[in-house]
Amino acid sequence: MAYEAPDPCGSTPRDAIKNLTMKRIAPVTTSTRRRLSLMTPSVAVVAVAATSWAAFAAPSSNGEAKASDTTLTVDAATVNAPGLVPLKGGRVVLGSTVKEIEALMTTATNQGSIRVIDAERPQHNENVAPFAIGKYEVTNEQYLEYVKATGTRPPENWAGDSLKAAQAAFLKAEAEKSIAASKEGGKYDRRKWDETAKNAWWMSSWQDVEWVIPKGEELMPVCYVDYENAIGYARWAGLRLPTEKEWVYAARGSSKQLFPWGDDWEASKRAHTSELGVQKPKKVGSFPDGFSESGIADLTGSVWEWTSSPYTAFPKFKPQGYTFKKAGRKEKIQPPESQFNGTFRIVKGGSAQGSLLAGRIATRQGAKRAQTTNAIGFRVAADLMPAVNKAQAVWQTEIQGSQARTQGEIFDFEGTVGLDRWTFETPEDRPEGYEVIKGYEHIVFSPRAEFGMSPGGELNRESRIQPVVLGFLSTTVPMVSPALPPGDYFVSYREKGRMMRTGEPEEKEETEPKPEDKEGKKKDGEEEAEPEEEVDETPLELLTPAERLLRQIDTKKTILIFSTVDTGEYVASIDTSKIGPDVKATKADDGEIRLSQKSLFDENKEKITQDWMTVQANIRRSSSRVIPFEMNLQVDSSALGSGWRSAKVSPTGKKKRK
Repeated sequence: MAYEAPDPCGSTPRDAIKNLTMKRIAPVTTSTRRRLSLMTPSVAVVAVAATSWAAFAAPSSNGEAKASDTTLTVDAATVNAPGLVPLKGGRVVLGSTVKEIEALMTTATNQGSIRVIDAERPQHNENVAPFAIGKYEVTNEQYLEYVKATGTRPPENWAGDSLKAAQAAFLKAEAEKSIAASKEGGKYDRRKWDETAKNAWWMSSWQDVEWVIPKGEELMPVCYVDYENAIGYARWAGLRLPTEKEWVYAARGSSKQLFPWGDDWEASKRAHTSELGVQKPKKVGSFPDGFSESGIADLTGSVWEWTSSPYTAFPKFKPQGYTFKKAGRKEKIQPPESQFNGTFRIVKGGSAQGSLLAGRIATRQGAKRAQTTNAIGFRVAADLMPAVNKAQAVWQTEIQGSQARTQGEIFDFEGTVGLDRWTFETPEDRPEGYEVIKGYEHIVFSPRAEFGMSPGGELNRESRIQPVVLGFLSTTVPMVSPALPPGDYFVSYREKGRMMRTGEPEEKEETEPKPEDKEGKKKDGEEEAEPEEEVDETPLELLTPAERLLRQIDTKKTILIFSTVDTGEYVASIDTSKIGPDVKATKADDGEIRLSQKSLFDENKEKITQDWMTVQANIRRSSSRVIPFEMNLQVDSSALGSGWRSAKVSPTGKKKRK
């Protein structure tokens, strides 16, 4: 498949441990572990045994160490996502100046590249928040874990012998059609086995043929991955794609240098571009002299890398003519009209098929999101706060377009609280800092944003018309009470009382009359009958999800309701207290998710221990006022182990990290 946008190189590429509690540590294989690092001295960590984690020991009240039957939770500041490098963020310079572009065009071998280079104007500064980015591009063996876990279509270059057989069958069929046409006195134009034909075959046949990573290519960047595949891997791994400005910051920080290593155009030992004469990518990390100052590999050359940024013009972009010297004389050129397209995504870094000119940090190329070529791969990035990327992914994929989002709810990702952890391995003979993610677990709650109802009468009244969504919960951990399998749920509030209709005034509470012993009046010790509500006998299957939900809850209790975010189907509910008043954000407690154990006695007076989770968040009413919210859920004990990453979120909107 041809790559649509022109390549500026002149060729076209193919397409601190917190007091969150703890419990038994689940065994893992020798190659698999959960991320734990930089522990505070208050917890002693014993080395990993051959087949499982060794026991953790915590000091007892008398100073002696004793075994701890609790789950270790690690502060976010001490843990990074596997294989990612944390960066502090700051000012980043995007694009090029007119003079810099004219200087480039003086030496460029292909004047057609001016259209792409022209998109680098105007040079300007932006700010980048702290984030983390992959030290290496995602490789074939890393991507394989995603394919196995999700059943996603593998890259077409994994087809191996199946691809050769398909090519032979295709060419044979075309030859037969040509012969048949000749016998009938006609002519048949044979189709070529090109990228388009190969891609079409793979799209329709990949589930029916055998595939495998080509031998020796496990550590090469994964290719033939379109934008949605790249996004899919990132979300599965609890990560995301970098933005254009994050990618640039990873490459040069706040400097204006041309390449990750500086301004030197001699790159034979620093990057894999077309100057090496080998189009096939090499293993990640093969050019240590080309690492950025932050220690990021292969940002120039190898394969283009997807970013999440749309291919649109920089602010204040205007058509611009250029004057430059060529062959001893001045030449003027007016670039063709730009091909900006907001549905395209920016790819960065150049490839092994393009020259070093395309591998400059400033180069920005647009690619169709469905583009799959042997010249495009990707690397991943992440926010530094636990589970925020997962919350954003749930919003984008499950909630934003959901029919169950009946109140136009939006959510406060800055106020998201969560726990997360990775399972990963470090295979032998791999570059330093290279990890293979095997799985990602999370518990995340995102509170409602722009909450327009005042706590008390207004909220209570509205909740009796329709339960009011307070936030959403996403979890890979089963909940025992309420009974929630792993999934994504709206968490809604409903005040006890009969159903109300929009615009109906709330009844005033009447003082209880004194008991009177006369006919028609309540007698001593006699309870007054509750007024009966109309019984709706419509079959459940004929009701809307919202109507079914109201038929399934107890209207005599104040409750939190859990319903699916895609359809709004009722799943479970728990008793709760009334939502309290809003307070100044500066006086509210930080939001967080805490794990704890509760001991109690059963009917046989045997002591039992339960694992509980407290979700504490702040629902923002304005820039200065929040509604404190808390809920307690019993979690499945077998699902929790060591290594949960956590962090507090300030109600003022500023995230806290120790």
